[in-house]
Amino acid sequence: MTTVLVPRGGAWGDRVAALLAAAGLDAVIAPLIGREPPSDPARLTRALADLAVGARYDGLAVTSAATVDVLVERGVTVSHGVRVGAVGAATAAALEAAAIDVAFQPAAEASGEALAAVWPAAVRRVLVLRSEIGGPQLVAGLRDRGHEVDDVAAYRTVARELAAGTRDALATGEITAALVTSGSVARSLASQLDTGSTPLVACLGPLTAADARAAGLDVDVIAPERTVESLVSALAAHLSPSEEVRP
Repeated sequence: MTTVLVPRGGAWGDRVAALLAAAGLDAVIAPLIGREPPSDPARLTRALADLAVGARYDGLAVTSAATVDVLVERGVTVSHGVRVGAVGAATAAALEAAAIDVAFQPAAEASGEALAAVWPAAVRRVLVLRSEIGGPQLVAGLRDRGHEVDDVAAYRTVARELAAGTRDALATGEITAALVTSGSVARSLASQLDTGSTPLVACLGPLTAADARAAGLDVDVIAPERTVESLVSALAAHLSPSEEVRP
C-alpha cells in the first residue's frame, strides 16, 4: 500500500487520513508546520474583544482553519451583527463546525483575491485574521474596494522538525508521497529531505504548486480544486490512472 505523508495533525489530519484510507492509501500524520502565538498578542486580544461586542466591525474575514482554531481556543463570540467571510471551503467547514455561521465565500478559487472580489460592498468595517506570514492580497483587495480593514495576525506559522523515523522513511521510499497544502509546508518539507530522497509531491492547487517549485520540490500532482477531497482524488488517480477514484 502506498504511504502518504499528511503534513498537519489534529482534526484536519484525521479527516485527511480517513480520505486517504477510503482511497486505498495509507497515511502517516507528521506535522511539517505548527502554530504559535502572534508577535503582538495584545493587539489580537483587543480585536477579538471588539469582535464580540460588535461595535467596531461589521465583517470578519477568516483565512484558514488554523485561524478558526485560535477563535475556538480563545472562546471567541462573534457578534450577531458581524458577517463572516471564509477564504474557501475548508475554512468554511471549520467555521461551521465551530458553530460560526459563514455568510459568504468564493465559489471557486480559494484565495485572498477571490474573497475580496465577493465581499459585499455594504460590509464596510472588516477585521481580517490571518497568519503573520499570510499574503497581502486579501487586505489590499478589500482596501482597493473602499473597505476599512483592520489587519491582525492571529498566529505565527512555524516549521516543525520531522521525527528521525519519518525522515528515514522518506529517504528510503517507505513514505512514497507527501501532501503539500501551502508554501510553508513546501518549504518545511524541502528543508528536511535528505539528498536524493524524492517523494511524490501532491499540491493543493496551482498556487501551492508554484510555491513548492520555488522551494526546490518537483511537483507530480496538482489538485484541480483547493480542497483536500480534490487533492486526495488527484493523488489516487495519479497512482492508479486506470481506476476512477472518488474519496
